[in-house]
Amino acid sequence: MTEWMIEGKLPAGFALGDECELKDPADNGAIVRCRRQDLGADEMREHLSSGKQVTQLALTFEERMRFVLDETLTVRKFKLLDIAVEQLDKGDRDSARAELDARFVLMSGEVARLLAAIETTFGVQRPQTL
Repeated sequence: MTEWMIEGKLPAGFALGDECELKDPADNGAIVRCRRQDLGADEMREHLSSGKQVTQLALTFEERMRFVLDETLTVRKFKLLDIAVEQLDKGDRDSARAELDARFVLMSGEVARLLAAIETTFGVQRPQTL
């Protein structure tokens, strides 16, 4: 993830968000946490040039979801963006159960696409389930 911030080149579909955490790998090294920050700014590159490593990075995926990815590839602070949720408004549901089912299907599909992109980008595989 550090390379993404230095080079400004992200995998297809991904865009930098506005928060990150950088750590100096030395014992008891400095930690920099940024929120509402332009992650492409020169000051961020300076932190990276001085050896700090990205341990958390806010990203958007296909302009449909926002999340923070950490150094263990754990997805945190996941949120569907308006463009994804607008699809729910187009449906004609006559019950709360139908609405809940529609939201579950939408969320499941979006998360599946994100996890597939993370698998491809980082060359990891999800555990197989029985």
